[in-house]
Amino acid sequence: MWIYIYHMKGKFSNTNLSGRVEKAVLYNKYVLYFFVLLAICQFIVFSEIQDWKSAAVLVTAGIVTSFFTKNMVAILGISIIISVVFKYGINAFVSPEDETGFIKLV
Repeated sequence: MWIYIYHMKGKFSNTNLSGRVEKAVLYNKYVLYFFVLLAICQFIVFSEIQDWKSAAVLVTAGIVTSFFTKNMVAILGISIIISVVFKYGINAFVSPEDETGFIKLV
């Protein structure tokens, strides 16, 4: 009886829809192509504006992330997010100066 319940528990726990969707996204080749294109465009944009620090962060974050996972979608996604936060992180929360001359936080 306990073996049957354990076996049924295993069957029901593997039918989790959210786990299937996450796995399908992480191993989809079109999602991988999108992230590769996005990473290449991001690197080209950083090199065109000659922001070599952000380009280096993009590459370094990808290399460091590859030590922890072998999924290229995760590697590219994490490295893109880290490089964008490095580039625009501070300026995203600061608005231009108002009429008093002080920088106000949004």
